[in-house]
Amino acid sequence: MEITPTLRAKIFGLNALKIYPIEPEVVKKRVRQDKVARRREEYRSSPDPAFVTYGPKSPARYGALLSRGGQPRNGKRVRCG
Repeated sequence: MEITPTLRAKIFGLNALKIYPIEPEVVKKRVRQDKVARRREEYRSSPDPAFVTYGPKSPARYGALLSRGGQPRNGKRVRCG
């Protein structure tokens, strides 16, 4: 199934405009100026993905964590990996 612009509009809220007295152009203008839209544009202009993960990275490290009762070493939070 392909997501067409019409289907996307239905999924993401333009159907709701039928019950509220708001013009679609007003909604689109406000959405372009909201915090999420600004952050998206900032990211698109200089993408810097961070693929940081926390916790055990292998079965052996997971087993070591379980052997300590699921507690970090020395009672301090540590980044495993």
